[in-house]
Amino acid sequence: GQRLALLELGVNQLTWLDPAAFVNATVQVLDAHKNQIRHLTAENFCNMSMQQLFLYSNQLTLVPGAALGPTLQEAQLSANAITQIVGSFPASLQTLALNHNQLQSLSATVFDLAAASLTSLHLQNNLLTALPLAVLNTTALTLLMVHNNSISAVDPAFSPFWTSNPNLVFTMEDNPSVCEYVFSDFLAERFVLYVEEKDKRHKRKKKNSNNYEKNEK
Repeated sequence: GQRLALLELGVNQLTWLDPAAFVNATVQVLDAHKNQIRHLTAENFCNMSMQQLFLYSNQLTLVPGAALGPTLQEAQLSANAITQIVGSFPASLQTLALNHNQLQSLSATVFDLAAASLTSLHLQNNLLTALPLAVLNTTALTLLMVHNNSISAVDPAFSPFWTSNPNLVFTMEDNPSVCEYVFSDFLAERFVLYVEEKDKRHKRKKKNSNNYEKNEK
């Protein structure tokens, strides 16, 4: 078979990836960002031992979880037009970037296979109206980013999730009605600390800007 550690196809005008081109290929990293790829099939990478996939800035609208292959650890799928994930992501998946898409919701079973492996989940800048219940199935999550969505409710079922994930980094600013959330003590504390740190960064930035203006005069 073909033996490639890294296959770079980024910044071209590809509209699809032929599954036949990857049969028995030993590509560990596939980078096809900034193309015009619109479709993935469940057979796309099923025979590969790929670990990292970069398909950000394409035109994908639907992603079959099985399309990512059985050994994938990192999937960068941001800046597409994804509205739906079909099936479950592979059990090996550790990092998933779905930010800057058009997701309104996620299936409750989308992380069933990756529940014990997924550590970083990027869902910011989508159209989510609620915190996805699928997150509750994960047991290793350390980063959850859902800021800049349309989330107006957090299901009470999340209360034990916050307690069992004390090291979780969680971002949810720029969602509507943020003051109306019913936070657990853990989440309320995290949110207050996040806002305080954000305010500190803003003040430092403003101070540096003022100093720059003084020096320019």
